[in-house]
Amino acid sequence: MKKLVLILAMVTCFIGFSQSEADKQLNVLQQYKSAFNDTNYKTVYNLFSETYKETVALGIFEMRANRMKKAFGSIHSILKSQKQKEGFKVYNAFFTNTKNEAFTLMVKFNNQNKIDYISFNKK
Repeated sequence: MKKLVLILAMVTCFIGFSQSEADKQLNVLQQYKSAFNDTNYKTVYNLFSETYKETVALGIFEMRANRMKKAFGSIHSILKSQKQKEGFKVYNAFFTNTKNEAFTLMVKFNNQNKIDYISFNKK
């Protein structure tokens, strides 16, 4: 009986941990959405890992983000997708100027929940 209680406690702990990790990552995406919509690209850039920042300079990121916002508008919503890809979190992103057409948003988070990789792709 004690072993069963211990096993249930461990399983509950692991489920709680994975949910809180997913919640943290969704919170990062909500921060991304809010800062992107406010055209505060430096705040968005600070959500990225050092690995990403070594690859893409702030000026390049700001230029790309500004071009994306002009073309598609603000991010309306980000919803978890049923599709998954190994090593990535997959979401559906909706923009205000795309007539409810979803984009596939692929994100790779590091262990500090900073963004290592992000990609918006038209479906």
